[in-house]
Amino acid sequence: MLDEHAHPAHESERGAYCMRVLVSAYACEPGKGSEPGVGWNWVKVLSVKNEIWVLTRENNKASIERELLECPMPNVHFEYVDVPRWISFWKKGQRGVRTYYYLWQWFAAWKARQLNSQYRFDLGHHVSFVNDWIWTFLSLSSLPYVWGPVGSHPRIPWKLLEDRKSRLFDMGRFVFQCAARLADPLFWLSALRAKKIMFINKESLNLPPFGWLAKSKAIIEPAIGVEEDLQPGRFAEKKNVAFLFMGRFVQMKCPHIALDAFIEASKVNSDILLIMLGEGPMGSELKLKAQNCGISERVKFIAWLPRDEALSLMNQSDVFLFPSTEGGGMVVLEALALGKPVVCLDIGGPGEFVDQTCGIKVVVEDYRRVVHQLSLMLLKLSADNDLRRMLGQGARIRSHHFAWKNKGDLIDKIYGQIVSERPDLGGGT
Repeated sequence: MLDEHAHPAHESERGAYCMRVLVSAYACEPGKGSEPGVGWNWVKVLSVKNEIWVLTRENNKASIERELLECPMPNVHFEYVDVPRWISFWKKGQRGVRTYYYLWQWFAAWKARQLNSQYRFDLGHHVSFVNDWIWTFLSLSSLPYVWGPVGSHPRIPWKLLEDRKSRLFDMGRFVFQCAARLADPLFWLSALRAKKIMFINKESLNLPPFGWLAKSKAIIEPAIGVEEDLQPGRFAEKKNVAFLFMGRFVQMKCPHIALDAFIEASKVNSDILLIMLGEGPMGSELKLKAQNCGISERVKFIAWLPRDEALSLMNQSDVFLFPSTEGGGMVVLEALALGKPVVCLDIGGPGEFVDQTCGIKVVVEDYRRVVHQLSLMLLKLSADNDLRRMLGQGARIRSHHFAWKNKGDLIDKIYGQIVSERPDLGGGT
């Protein structure tokens, strides 16, 4: 058996596992989308060639252990950390989640110190939250580490925000995040000590203080990827083309733009359908608008579904409509993998993922112009079966560029470079 106190770089009998890595994955759950899915999939990527210890939250334990019973990962060890109840009693659901996450870093740092004294890790890697304005506990350890992927959602273009309240809210979010980066010395320490920082986009890299501290060690890499085992449904030529929107009903996701574009398009083609899968504060307003416009029978609202059911619904639809301004967009990659043409805005993550081979992007202009251009694209795709088929085939091909397995080669290079520079392992200074 492997001596748990021996240093892996000094041991030839480790076999296929190259290094011991301490991974920070606050959000990490199998079978989930969004942040939990990102954390879980990065753990799978990092564990292909390394033995890893994962620090995550206690409430992820049940789902992780169920998954491990079906699909064991002997080279992955999960350690669960939470903030004591006496200082976190106020947290409920998503309320105060970022404050809780900030506090969690301190308790994770203590656990990391204990683990490192026992297992002597080669390096650390922070994978979730994908957050570029709160520090990482790895900055308090003696380990060299990779920070990221990190990033944040870009500012929503004011031209897409119809009222003053929405504009003030989005500006407040952006200013608060900038202030958090600049005012927190632990954030500066995190940026200074990181050997490499993986950013989800160039916009995040250029934010202060990253623009001053991280230019020389920055890597641009999307936080999200897609499984290659997703199976697309059979293409169908039909008149009642179904468009799908999937996401939280919040300003950043722009469900109101999706609905307005559909309303305009449906005045020309009354056969098309819209499915809106999600929940959020804009839900009541969206349903009321559909009702007032007399199209309730052609717009179906569905609350959140388990991921496998949501993907099945996506497979049954014909086109994925997603005018979101977010920095990520995992659902876009899932739609591509299922062979669905994507209609989106030329901004943020969706704008990066989609090209002319797999979908249609609309330039961000004023609100009414964007809605009109999107409606024209909906009409175009609903009338042209050959175009939908061609873009669907291109979507499958495009999705291969974002497969999770492709991230492994990049990680191998990064880890190899970092470890080669450790003087205690015979590397450089």
